[in-house]
Amino acid sequence: GKYNLKIKAIDSFQANSTTYIPFEILNKNDKPYLNRNAEILLDDLLDKEYLEESSFDSGFLNLFLDDDLIHNNEYLDFEIIQGNINNDKNINLFAKNILNIEKLDDDINLSFKVPKGLTDDIRQEFKLKATDSEGEEVETDWFNFFT
Repeated sequence: GKYNLKIKAIDSFQANSTTYIPFEILNKNDKPYLNRNAEILLDDLLDKEYLEESSFDSGFLNLFLDDDLIHNNEYLDFEIIQGNINNDKNINLFAKNILNIEKLDDDINLSFKVPKGLTDDIRQEFKLKATDSEGEEVETDWFNFFT
């Protein structure tokens, strides 16, 4: 916001003078950051064996935080980053193609249904990324889920 700083000087004879100095404080965009406790919780939830056609639902987690979100109408976009470790074998079974991100305010729910044909030779390594409206981003560590 814009402000005026008022400065008043008084000498020993009580003569005084007042001046105003205008200044503006600009809002600096802060980068989003990870809620490490939620990241650990999600990693623990994914560290189980899931059979074909079983379902997974993380419940809503506050995985990404951004101090700017409380001050204005900013928002976070979420993205799944697939680890390309399967030499593009069975791309339709990659995490980015079977995971769903549901958003509620700034919380996310990660869910999937294990498709038929997903075997343990297809490693499901992925990251989650959050990007704010100014383009600042943060990524989780790599996650894995097992079938």
